[in-house]
Amino acid sequence: MRARAFSLLFYRVPWVIIIAMKLSQGLSERIRYRPFSAIGIVTLLIYGLFLWFYGNDPHHYGRMTRELFIWPSLISLLAVYIWGYYSLKKHPQTPVVLIIAFGGFIALMALLITPFHSTDIYGYINRGWQQLSYGLNPYTSVVDDIPNWDWDKMITNHWVNNPCPYGFLFALIAKWLCIPAQGNLDLTALVFKGFNLLIHGGIGWLVWLSARHLNFPHPERSLYLYLWNPLILLHQLSNGHNDIVMAFFITLAGFLVIRRAWLWVIPALVAATLVKYAAIVLIPLAFIYIIHHKGWHTALESSLIGGILFLAIGGTFLGDIAQMPLDKISANATITHGSFHSVFYSLYKEITKLIPFLHDSRETIRSLLKYLILMVYAGFYGIQLWQATRKPLSRPAFIQQSTLILFGLIGFASLKFYPWYLSMFFPLALMLPSGNLVRRFILVLSGFQLFAFTFIGQAHILNYLLLTGAPIGIILWAKKLKQDQPPPKLSASTSTNTYITV
Repeated sequence: MRARAFSLLFYRVPWVIIIAMKLSQGLSERIRYRPFSAIGIVTLLIYGLFLWFYGNDPHHYGRMTRELFIWPSLISLLAVYIWGYYSLKKHPQTPVVLIIAFGGFIALMALLITPFHSTDIYGYINRGWQQLSYGLNPYTSVVDDIPNWDWDKMITNHWVNNPCPYGFLFALIAKWLCIPAQGNLDLTALVFKGFNLLIHGGIGWLVWLSARHLNFPHPERSLYLYLWNPLILLHQLSNGHNDIVMAFFITLAGFLVIRRAWLWVIPALVAATLVKYAAIVLIPLAFIYIIHHKGWHTALESSLIGGILFLAIGGTFLGDIAQMPLDKISANATITHGSFHSVFYSLYKEITKLIPFLHDSRETIRSLLKYLILMVYAGFYGIQLWQATRKPLSRPAFIQQSTLILFGLIGFASLKFYPWYLSMFFPLALMLPSGNLVRRFILVLSGFQLFAFTFIGQAHILNYLLLTGAPIGIILWAKKLKQDQPPPKLSASTSTNTYITV
């Protein structure tokens, strides 16, 4: 059934490319931006190759064949992404409509690609169908509790033994998204991905508006860097991950800060937390920020609205809170994979193979490493909050601190790190000015994390060192080189009205 649904869309794909080519031809002849249009067409063709290669069964080729395909494909995507950015720098008058139009066609093409790296989207559908068809609370029951669940064509063998690991808002969204397709699994998957497409467009809009409101010299570049980013497109649209929903509310909170809409900042962060819990670390920072800029009264009002939102959304599930197996829910967050913690734990496991009597100490070392890393992050987090209390933060400074706090939690302190987690705070970084070090780091990190689609993503020690550690080293090295360069000589014509990065 899944094959038929994706096949139907597959044969319509050439129309996507033809329409995009007609659009680019018309715009290019009138505005003369053929190089950027060519980049758009090449990008579409590469995503078309992904669609053709993976087809309806992403594993019909062997591992070696998939590696031989994915490496040149990823390198090509990254190359045209960078090429497009430098084309915008060379032709600063490139119309925004061209960026948006091609971005839309590229996003649609990415959506049509069968989930080829992760089947998490079918776990989301399981959670929604549990509620819609069986009236079960996904926090107190598991799929395996349903008699003969394997006879239900809407349920797949994915996360059938653990409760819902996501927040109340996403559980409700999963239920609502199961309604339109009326029990058709393939169409339901497309509905989930279509919802992500709408969210994707919304985030791009917020990034662009934020860049314009902050008077960035070229806000269209931030828009491009988000809409065309291959990591976002392949993980959030092709594979359908839900991190993009959390990212929308975090980006919305950043936009509200930029627009000084203080009252709604904490409710937006509460909504993000009710999708994935990591966003909770930004609420204290926002509370302090609102106090500085608007006073205690507004901060408490914003918190009250956030609390009401929490109760309104969570009311469906909180009645059974006493029955929630919190240990099983939290167990999902304690899996060690692809993280800073996993580097040292994997090394220790290798050592225990050489020294057998250390084998029994594995879990002890694992716990000690976990608490040590958490203590380091807690210290870092405490310093960030303390600095925020010392003086009012500027709007870019709030965005920067929020990005650093999230990366510290997800990219350093978390026991597991998957490349799609970067999507949670990637748009936030694009709301920083182009010369900002944090923005540059997140952009470089998104390029490196793209190669987690290859065998490197499963290399337990190398994946973090190469895909996360290397970008940190590159940015620090580039910063040192820049500091070692002599300052440029200022002429009388040099403008002093520059945007100061923070």
